[in-house]
Amino acid sequence: MDQTFPQHDDRAFIGPLGEYAQMAASLTEVDAYAVLVSVLVGAGTVLGPGPHVRTGDTTHPPALFALLVAETPKANRGMSWRLARQLIEAADPEPGRTQLVQGLSSEVGLIGALGLRRRGAPRRGPDQPEFRNLLVHEPAFARTLTMARRASSSLPWLLRNAWDGLPLDPLRNPAVRHHVGIVAHLTLEQLRSQVSLADVSASFLGRFLFVRVRRPQPVLDEGALPGAVTARLGQLLAPRLAAARLAGPLTRDADALAYWYRTYGDLSADDPDGLLGIAVARAAWFVTRLSVVYAVTEGELTIRRRHLEAALSLWRYCRASAAWALGGREPDSLEQRLLDAISRAGPAGLSLSQQSASFSRNVPAARIGAARRFLEDRGLIETMPVPGAGPGRPARVSRRCQSG
Repeated sequence: MDQTFPQHDDRAFIGPLGEYAQMAASLTEVDAYAVLVSVLVGAGTVLGPGPHVRTGDTTHPPALFALLVAETPKANRGMSWRLARQLIEAADPEPGRTQLVQGLSSEVGLIGALGLRRRGAPRRGPDQPEFRNLLVHEPAFARTLTMARRASSSLPWLLRNAWDGLPLDPLRNPAVRHHVGIVAHLTLEQLRSQVSLADVSASFLGRFLFVRVRRPQPVLDEGALPGAVTARLGQLLAPRLAAARLAGPLTRDADALAYWYRTYGDLSADDPDGLLGIAVARAAWFVTRLSVVYAVTEGELTIRRRHLEAALSLWRYCRASAAWALGGREPDSLEQRLLDAISRAGPAGLSLSQQSASFSRNVPAARIGAARRFLEDRGLIETMPVPGAGPGRPARVSRRCQSG
């Protein structure tokens, strides 16, 4: 595996959801990131569209879709979902409000689960809700891709609208509100054999967080997580989720806002081509939605810097997972090429100008800066000011870390 692929980062595992995922990974055969993302999706679905962030005219609720891509069929994705579901059910302050559905291969099934009226069906009675939360688990996402490739399928359109928060039945039932979360599974081989840039299915893959699921060391009989752990964290989360459902717009505090201003440019500058470009196009909105869930599950109705840092750390893992899954390679080769160039420079390192020159000055400075910060975050390089002989600001030079 390429050495720039992000390893386990504790910054993503904050709050009760992070504690649960860490404990599950230590006691069972599950991947910590698979559990973490699954419980984030589940909590975001239970919350509904109440807590959200507004950017201009756009609303970003905590609705999340995740695609868990297993390196091999033995990467125990099923257990990660079972553990996530147990916590979400224990934490749900209003059981029954969130509907859990198995399978996503048919648009008819999705419409029916949301309570939307199909052509010729009777209108809703007065006791039928105008609003529903729907948490979907699709253990065989390969069949969803097969369905989505059919010319007559409306599934890609439905999934895009579900993530975007648009009506799923605008002509016959425009008043129905919906809030959908999805946890889907498939293997790397299945994904690569079914997805190409020409497929219509590629259009909705940009709404999914990609998660590389690796098989950890075997644990006897797959291990088990004590029920007391799930009960304790569920009791902690329930009142927080209940309060957050009515919270309305969330804001970032001053420190988080300053951090967001510094970070947003890097996320926007990340613009690869092909399928990977589709997967990362909504990076800023993924981070925003994740930060909402991190905040409210910690009992906060204001987004703090640590919530953004957690969301960014997780996004880096998901971004690298998408590159691995869709591009047949590890994170953006720009990062590896920059690391190689700095390594070749030895103790002298490379100045920022020399880094640009190593790409023949054909790569925007913002993209090189994003790659440099990625390597700094991984502890692979360090960038420090070096005083020069002349006047002016000292040059900044990046060097390979001895431990990297």
